[in-house]
Amino acid sequence: MFVSRLLCCLTIYVSSFLFLPQKLCAQAAHVTRLGNFGKGEGEAQAVYAAGTIVYFGVGAQLRVANFGDPQNPQTIAQLTLPERVNDLSGIELSGQPHVVAAGGPRVFIVNVDNPFDPQLARTIEVGGTCEGVAVDGAIVHLAAGEAGYKIFDLANLSNPVLLAAIDSLAYCESIMLENSLACLAAGNRSHVLDVANPGQPLWLSKIAAATGGYHQYAGLHRGFAYVCDYNLGLQIYDLTNPASPQFTASAATGPQVSRLVFAENLGYVANGDQGIRIFDFSNPAAPVQLSRFDTPGSAASLVFVAEPEPPPPPLVQEEVYNPSSLNYLLFRAQNQRAVQDGKFPVIISLHGIGERGSDLRRLKAGGLPRILDGNNDFPFFVISPQCPANTEWYYDRTDLLIRKLVEEVLARYPVDRRRVYITGYSMGGIGTWDMGIRHPNLFAAAAPIAARGEEGWEVCAMTEIPVWAFHGDRDEVVPLSAGQRMVDQFRNCGGEITFTIYSNTGHDAWTKTYSNPLLYEWFLSKSR
Repeated sequence: MFVSRLLCCLTIYVSSFLFLPQKLCAQAAHVTRLGNFGKGEGEAQAVYAAGTIVYFGVGAQLRVANFGDPQNPQTIAQLTLPERVNDLSGIELSGQPHVVAAGGPRVFIVNVDNPFDPQLARTIEVGGTCEGVAVDGAIVHLAAGEAGYKIFDLANLSNPVLLAAIDSLAYCESIMLENSLACLAAGNRSHVLDVANPGQPLWLSKIAAATGGYHQYAGLHRGFAYVCDYNLGLQIYDLTNPASPQFTASAATGPQVSRLVFAENLGYVANGDQGIRIFDFSNPAAPVQLSRFDTPGSAASLVFVAEPEPPPPPLVQEEVYNPSSLNYLLFRAQNQRAVQDGKFPVIISLHGIGERGSDLRRLKAGGLPRILDGNNDFPFFVISPQCPANTEWYYDRTDLLIRKLVEEVLARYPVDRRRVYITGYSMGGIGTWDMGIRHPNLFAAAAPIAARGEEGWEVCAMTEIPVWAFHGDRDEVVPLSAGQRMVDQFRNCGGEITFTIYSNTGHDAWTKTYSNPLLYEWFLSKSR
């Protein structure tokens, strides 16, 4: 059973994509037009999709479009090639996605690791006129027009290897693969070959066109060949014995059949001026037309484009009540951009004096917890403990409870011991200094905000921890001078410190700080 997808129809003469939502199952025979893309930009001939990114050829241009929003697809890049693009397929080489573009006497390998900036990686001289391409791993099969059928190994892109060439098959229009079989449409006939060994393809049989027929494309699906005869319509052959194909049925398409794609037993047929026909091929001997859809212009090719995944639900901080140390809010990062060896960086976030108590919801009123709910891109785990109501972070050896909590977190969650960061504001900023002094081997960096120190604190004990401190110049709760003293003492001890003073800012220096992405990039630049 296929999941919901987007059916994208490439039409020539008006160079437009008709995109249609479709549940690809036996009950989904009817389509609804969502829109038209690229109208009037030139003749389009080839199309290939990778997820929601669509690559299509308009003359010699390889264009790239993002169908992530199917109601509003956007062209994101284009690359001009030396030849008209006749067919496209995808291939992965050295772990990176590429597109194979067939056109003229050459085939072009384009690196699309960044689809916004496609780069021509290799040009391969083939001869003839490259009309069709099919890919199996790193093996590229080419329908090379008058040059017949050619097979290349691109495992080493710097040194492509011609594995086989058969130039006696007439004018080869297209190539299709299924399991170990290849089917080439070649004008007044189609050829069936065994390509289990691509270095020695074995010709098995031919399917002759009826009088006046012209085989433009031959698809393979579940042991049958579906021959798109441009003049006589869709013909179906049983390949149970591929050395002796047996005519099975004709589908009522009429002429101008050029391409078809399958979704389970449903076949979507590009039928020229007749648009798209949808057939049930559950019984290939008796195909049933389920519906027909008119397209503007002439339908030439079809491709399925993945329907965008729904966005993940917004992340919400969890309330963790922990009698062994401290209750805390837990933010479980999902963004893995900062993951190293399977471990996330983690921030210990200490609140101010007004959030003490036993109600964890109060922590979301300010500081870092205020911006975390719904912030799915945030790459850190964040632990926000709550200070008991009868003390402060730097009194009564509360530091030992924080230390115990950090060790529990390191044991319980996929977080990196080398990248534990601490920050806090007001009382939490003072606690940040205190934790650095008392436990200097625990943290990779510290960011105290609107903070001061206590008399007699040995700030030189934490000089191995880089510090970025923040303060408002109009702070009347913790005067700037008190923060400056801590900074000066730390600097005089040889500590690495940056001090940011916000102008026209009172005690709340944390809102600006936690909204600044540079803080988090700075954290990530530090490790133990």
